[in-house]
Amino acid sequence: SHAPSKFRLHAAWPVVADTTLRDGACAPSVSLALEDKLAIARQLGTMGVDVLEAGFTSSRDDDDFRTLAEIASMARAELPHVCIAALARPSRRELDVAYNAVRSAPCHRVHTFLAASDAHLADVFGITRVEAVEVVANVVSHASALCAGSTVTNAAMVQFTPYDATRADPSFVADMLRAAVESGAQVLNIADSAGHALPSEFGALVAELMHAVGVDERVVWSAHCHNDLGLATANTLAAVHAGARQVETTLLGVGDRAGNAPLEEVVSAMRARPERFACAPTGAMTVEQLEAACDLLMARSSDITVAAHKAIIGRDVRAKVHAQAIREHAEHAHANNRQA
Repeated sequence: SHAPSKFRLHAAWPVVADTTLRDGACAPSVSLALEDKLAIARQLGTMGVDVLEAGFTSSRDDDDFRTLAEIASMARAELPHVCIAALARPSRRELDVAYNAVRSAPCHRVHTFLAASDAHLADVFGITRVEAVEVVANVVSHASALCAGSTVTNAAMVQFTPYDATRADPSFVADMLRAAVESGAQVLNIADSAGHALPSEFGALVAELMHAVGVDERVVWSAHCHNDLGLATANTLAAVHAGARQVETTLLGVGDRAGNAPLEEVVSAMRARPERFACAPTGAMTVEQLEAACDLLMARSSDITVAAHKAIIGRDVRAKVHAQAIREHAEHAHANNRQA
């Protein structure tokens, strides 16, 4: 169990950061009212998710600001151990908005990003590599100053993501990450934004960046993978194997385009194969809890459909798993009766 008002930043198994309510909400099939988001946040926090990224806000007048503020307030009353995170563009003004949206939660996080690939830097932001590193230092320093007043150890923190890192020059990505760490970032999130990488490539990239930047016990490395090639789970697990200690997921893998790494798959894989992960989760998030959370999302957003053979939570998979559990229980009881 978690201690109240203490976020588990460093632990023997990965921090689980769920972004169903932010990245998952980008999916056309996901349509959630505020009361739905609160119910899902409560379910995820109760079952052991460490971080809830609940919105992408730029103004006090937008819906995500209201959602983040409500979830932060709920966390203060009910889930003081869960970190509530807000995503914001690399703008001081928008970072102020994001911080104010979540600051009432005992554990809160401001997450910002900047493109790492040359194409995105030039076409979207209109800046050079040198200017990009300056922007990272500037915005992360500002976010760190906002969070510096936290009274809870490890509770207020800054996360930085080099967007589209898998299609960028790794040496430049390392420059961005060094600037982020030097400016106060505690979480470095490596994103396969286009769902472009293969597992061997993504694991190698995480290892290369960790070596280039240096491993600091105050910094958590994270993975955020999209599923365009059907490899989001595999890439996330490759990152954990390489040393990442945070995984970013969504329920059912919902998200933009082909979605994200599914929470139920990532957690179940680490639980099923603990010998392959020195930091496998233990005692948290059972299959039954994962099924219940997925069912809640489907109930609250009726346009979501799940294939019967979907790993972990598909109807046919559940039927087989439950039948096997009943059979094993009967065999165990029979063996005990024979011994008696």
